[in-house]
Amino acid sequence: MKHTLINTMAILAIACLVSCSENQNTETTTKSYKAVVADSVVFNYLPEVQLKDYDEESEQLLLKDRSSQKIIILNKSGRIEAEFNPFVEGPNYVGPWDFGWIFFGEDSLICYGQTHIYLLTREGEIINKMPFPVEIESQWLLDFDPRTLFNYTDKEKEKFVAMISGPLGPKPRTQAFQDSVNMVYSIDLNTGQGNAIMPKLPESTYRSAGEYLGRGWPYMVNYSGSKFAQMYELDPSVYFWNADKNELINSIKIPETYWPEYKGVAFEEKGKPEILRHNVNIFSAGKFIIVQNLGRIPDELDKQIKQLDNWQESEEYKSAIRKYLKSVYLLFDENQYLGELDITEITPISWLKLDTKEDFFWVQRTYNDERDYRTFLKVKIVED
Repeated sequence: MKHTLINTMAILAIACLVSCSENQNTETTTKSYKAVVADSVVFNYLPEVQLKDYDEESEQLLLKDRSSQKIIILNKSGRIEAEFNPFVEGPNYVGPWDFGWIFFGEDSLICYGQTHIYLLTREGEIINKMPFPVEIESQWLLDFDPRTLFNYTDKEKEKFVAMISGPLGPKPRTQAFQDSVNMVYSIDLNTGQGNAIMPKLPESTYRSAGEYLGRGWPYMVNYSGSKFAQMYELDPSVYFWNADKNELINSIKIPETYWPEYKGVAFEEKGKPEILRHNVNIFSAGKFIIVQNLGRIPDELDKQIKQLDNWQESEEYKSAIRKYLKSVYLLFDENQYLGELDITEITPISWLKLDTKEDFFWVQRTYNDERDYRTFLKVKIVED
């Protein structure tokens, strides 16, 4: 399920508007929470940019220009500290596209490129390149553009974790693929060696369903030290891991109201699963883990609507959005489900949220008209 990012962005933007206008508190919770703006950074820049990473030590943001593909490092005052284009052929070329960028150490960056993983200076000079930790069959640009690179501290040594989307293994439409293929690797920068970690557990939906539900890519966030929270699109649990020990800390079910809904396909048959509700994003603000859960328009109705003239402006499409495309943000810590997160006060915002290990996350403000600046909101979670 590799697919058009533009369509994904539009779906999430619409879903945010729908969810913010309706009260979906169907679960009983002991507390309610809301997202509030704690600070902001204004960046005088016309082209659209994407948030890639945040460095807690230097308080710098790592951005990517969506049109030119330039990589930009921005300080907390909104000034450019460095910019370069690693997608222009030359001595510091990383290939035609990438699958992720992160800050690393005090003065470096890591890029997950098309053919290698690269270590660069923060001015864009390649220091080292290393092969992937596993043989690759294919590379996938994933729906909802999840983070695929993370740095973390392992016994005071910085390592990084990579989610490899297309490792070589059994055919994807088999039980053997779900049972044996590892997609998450902890990598030692000095040796380039990677160890498979955080596998799909036997009780996970993808291993226990007995039918084809897609490849089952793990979406993750590194919320503290070597601790990660992990989710899957069609799994009702959030998994908490210690990457250093490759040890499961906890698994917590999301509220049953928001369990993924789908119609699987037999492994030997053609076609893809129909998804009616799924998990689409996971991010963090320190100890708080947020899972975004989203409804979808049923396939048959979607096909009917798309046969209409100018279907995107049709009343049928708008009605389907109101009925089905409902998004909710579910709040956890590593011990329990805490409740729903109300994001009304910070909207309108972009679909991508940038997590941090501190008590906030970053998100980009959106506008209905064209602006010659970008606004990044520093968002905290408080009890309502």
